[in-house]
Amino acid sequence: GAAPSQARTWIVMQDGSGDFMDIQSAVDACAVGDSVLVGPGRYQGYHTWQPGDGAPTFDVIVGVDVDSLTIIGVDRETVIIGPDVLNADTTAKIGFGTALATTWTVFRNLTLENIRDRGIHLYPAGRVTDCVFRNIDSGILAERGRNILIEHCEFFSSICDITTYGPEPEYKATIRNCDFTLGGGGVHVTGHPNVEITHCNFIDYLNPIYIGGGSTARIDSC
Repeated sequence: GAAPSQARTWIVMQDGSGDFMDIQSAVDACAVGDSVLVGPGRYQGYHTWQPGDGAPTFDVIVGVDVDSLTIIGVDRETVIIGPDVLNADTTAKIGFGTALATTWTVFRNLTLENIRDRGIHLYPAGRVTDCVFRNIDSGILAERGRNILIEHCEFFSSICDITTYGPEPEYKATIRNCDFTLGGGGVHVTGHPNVEITHCNFIDYLNPIYIGGGSTARIDSC
């Protein structure tokens, strides 16, 4: 029989020394299970993206259509997603968007900042770890929250850092070992039956944790 395909790591370097110079081009080249290793620099160009047939369009920096993709920065202090200043208009923007056809996406070792709307729109499952979110309307939107893990992340000066919802009883979202500093809303849970928030720090927050109707959350060591 045919040999199983091997996952590949595509390298993004703005100086041209990698496979691609921008993240979207690397993602477009990926197959299921591949990884994208992102070199230092600021990645900020928005483009119109339509995730699948009949879906609405979004202004994104990176749109992810391929399943089981991992995007990793070489150093979260130097790999920055978003413009150097927040856009003055009110048009919704997304740093990383994931399509309805995806089932699992991993983001690690990145900084996202100055994005007017969502830093990462995660659907319906995946992991965000060792990332920094700064000055973003909504740092992470975990839509449906089937199997979400957010850990070792830092959030600064956002309107709402993490929003998760998912109506099915087996859905689960875990948020642990994260630091939240100077924001309006930290973790916003609505319509989600199974959320764990553990070992998180909230400093100077108007509304650190909100648990909405139909939600059940376990909060420990925060």
